[in-house]
Amino acid sequence: MSRWTVRLCSVSLTNFKNVQKGIIEMGKAQSRSADILAVYGQNGSGKTSLINAMGVLKSSLTGDRLSSKAQTFIEFGYASATIEYIFNITDGSKTYRAVYEVTLTRRNSDAAVEAADAQGLLSVYVSREVLKIAVSGTASSGRLRRVIDTGQGDAFGPDTMLRRFVGDRKESFLNLVVAKRVAIRESRSFIFSREFREDMKPNSDDGQSSDQTCGIIDACADVIDALAFYGMDGLFVVETSLVDSIGLSALPLVFRMETSEGTRISGHEMLRADVPTNIPEKQLAVTKKIIASLNIVLRQIVPGLEMEIREFGKVILDDGSEGQRIQLLSRRGDVVLPLDCESEGIKKIVSVLQVLILMYNEPSVTVAIDELDSGIFEYLLGELLAIIANGGRGQLIFTSHNLRPLETLDKRFIVFTSTDPSNRYVRLKGAKETNNLRNMYFRSIILGESSDELYEHTSNGEIAYAMRQAGESIE
Repeated sequence: MSRWTVRLCSVSLTNFKNVQKGIIEMGKAQSRSADILAVYGQNGSGKTSLINAMGVLKSSLTGDRLSSKAQTFIEFGYASATIEYIFNITDGSKTYRAVYEVTLTRRNSDAAVEAADAQGLLSVYVSREVLKIAVSGTASSGRLRRVIDTGQGDAFGPDTMLRRFVGDRKESFLNLVVAKRVAIRESRSFIFSREFREDMKPNSDDGQSSDQTCGIIDACADVIDALAFYGMDGLFVVETSLVDSIGLSALPLVFRMETSEGTRISGHEMLRADVPTNIPEKQLAVTKKIIASLNIVLRQIVPGLEMEIREFGKVILDDGSEGQRIQLLSRRGDVVLPLDCESEGIKKIVSVLQVLILMYNEPSVTVAIDELDSGIFEYLLGELLAIIANGGRGQLIFTSHNLRPLETLDKRFIVFTSTDPSNRYVRLKGAKETNNLRNMYFRSIILGESSDELYEHTSNGEIAYAMRQAGESIE
């Protein structure tokens, strides 16, 4: 378990999907209490772009390849897109402010794209990463210093940092050059790659470095370790593609659990909700712990409902290893049915509940969910979010079309998308504690009370006429 508490402070998007420029700041970025960010707006206005940007962060910090969807992340007409994340990182005695900037770029020729396709690679890659750090409690406290910039040199810059880390170790330098090229080829982060972290050890033979340089070197190592652990253990991104599988009688369980050996594992497992399925032996123990944890809260959210695992015995899996055949069931009193018989809203709650429990209890956990409201009763959604806001400790980012949370959440937690792609994310100005934010939002749309345009207006008459024309064309 990491000693560091990592809190996301803000996210800035440039030429990312349909967002030419958009900046979102969290409400309580440096607090240990719940920090919620709810994003509202009309369809196609940039809500999902934020969740996709969180997915890029997850892939980068874990050293994994970008998802195949990244090929659609650069706005049409531009060669690259940039995302900047700002963090507050503390262990009680030390506090760092860190800025991590990642740039995605299209491969620059048709030949490069064709070669990437032929090798199963992406046509978009991580072309540049920048890490800046400010160390609290130093003479230069609050001043951000650029410590790593992969856009400089064969390995990275600035040269003073490269020399401090590598010195005369030519083999280490060559290893970094190769690792950078491999990361570019495979569309993944170089800074958070295993190769980079293994070779990035301070050059202890260099006796010329100042105490300030040594301090920033130590800070750099601390920040990279803290963010890498946060990406693996504390950041969970639930995109619509994962949740859409619920409609196909699958149940994606997003989780983080400790195994019987005392190690932590996290990610998601995909189980069938309608018929029995085979899973590895070790996965069964983890699944049982997940279900037991979920039931503690589930029976309070949906009175009388619990999940069960029915075991049918051992099987041999395709790889020759032993597994178990199980089925997920729902129990309401004496009535036991396949989990698939429950509503999609209940399956959505079950799917993300485990990471919401983690977020409620741990300040260094951030959960980002696209369309959290999908299929969930609006009153229940509002109550759940109010409970998390009042007693939670981590960070929750979500998009929604359901406006009930506007009546239960603090205005600091609410962001709206505008129609201006160069100023995509805005907050309603002049909202007071006593104002009903839902009513204010509707008034801003209908009467144009906000200085930022929040809705691209349509004509009911023209829509009705178009419907009639379309019907006639079918005939």
